[in-house]
Amino acid sequence: MKNAFPGHFANDPADLQRLWDDCLFVMDANVLLNLYRYSDTTRDEFFSIFEQLKDRLWISHQVGKEYLKNRLKVISDQAKLYDAAIEGLRDLKASFENSNQHPFVSPAVLGDCIRSFDHIVGELEANKARHGLKVNEDDVKARVSQIFDGRVGEPYSSDRLEEIIKLGETRYENKVPPGFKDAGKGGGKALEDRLGPYGDYIGWLQLLDKAKGSNKNVIYVTGDHKEDWWLKLSGKTIGPLPELIDEFVSVVSKQFYMYLPDRFLERAGEFLDQKVSPQAVDEVREANKEVSDSIDSGSIPPGPLNRILNAHRTIGFWHLSPETNDFEKTAIESGRTLSPAALKSRLNSFRVSLKECDALLERINNERSCRLVDEVSTDFQGLDNEALKDLYDATKQDRMIIQKLIADHRFLLSMTVEN
Repeated sequence: MKNAFPGHFANDPADLQRLWDDCLFVMDANVLLNLYRYSDTTRDEFFSIFEQLKDRLWISHQVGKEYLKNRLKVISDQAKLYDAAIEGLRDLKASFENSNQHPFVSPAVLGDCIRSFDHIVGELEANKARHGLKVNEDDVKARVSQIFDGRVGEPYSSDRLEEIIKLGETRYENKVPPGFKDAGKGGGKALEDRLGPYGDYIGWLQLLDKAKGSNKNVIYVTGDHKEDWWLKLSGKTIGPLPELIDEFVSVVSKQFYMYLPDRFLERAGEFLDQKVSPQAVDEVREANKEVSDSIDSGSIPPGPLNRILNAHRTIGFWHLSPETNDFEKTAIESGRTLSPAALKSRLNSFRVSLKECDALLERINNERSCRLVDEVSTDFQGLDNEALKDLYDATKQDRMIIQKLIADHRFLLSMTVEN
């Protein structure tokens, strides 16, 4: 049965271990572009892994083209995040300088707080200036170029690309992965415009050509979360789509598997016997978790800067707007429009959700214990160990969000009671 349906048996731990021992590591464009969104330390950890795997790394010509095409836009988007953060912090500082809004905070504490704002804004401005230099003096681009020198695939001819457009139309109509979620892209009569929806498909074909020509297994690393790459259940990512693995096996007669960037960083560290910091893995996961469209979509996955702001969506009278990443003086005042009874009702529902998360985490931990003695319960029989870990991590993240919601609503409730 395993030979007949390889896509449904790709998670076998022994097979994955052999795959890591003998494979080509192929990167997607979003993996390279996300390097601009990481902190310096996390970026260095990624580059360290790349350096050690250098002889086994490869990118398709399509990926290289997309990386170079979108590099400046990502740099610009990150600069805008610096601007939004600096402006938001300055407005927030101004609210603290107004003692009428904080009559119960001593001048000494307020002074410390304001000096902290000045220090943070100063550091953000320095980092923004350093980040802006990447437009003309791009150290990330230089390192990527050095690592992938001689490890980029060949482009397709115009005739081949015309054939791919026709093939792609049929595949997308039948929801054959990858790429069909991009069917609405493009527009225009020029070849490059008509190729707009087919970037993922072109990269996939070039990957198949490379693997077949070199007779290599492949591990593909992508930050793309869409359902034309991943099998999902109740919002949780289970693993690569079986259809992709089946097509790879039928064309190449070798093994294929996929990882999101954070999981790849962890597994690569284990494989190389190199310590990878949990902070770097968390940063990569956070920066990538909201990526749900391709790199041409204009969406900006949250980098470290976004996470600083998102850590405190509600501060005093201020609220972080999800549309602009600016603090707005709305949160508490809008919260006050809710009655104490409505706030209590919300709190109760959040507490129920918290208990559900705790119960699921306990079940997963019990399952992990069972698997140490080679037992798998019926509850999790469809998940391998990696998928089980992904479910655990996602549930922990859900729990953290719910805890924050509980804290915010308790604060709002206290404000309404006091007034």
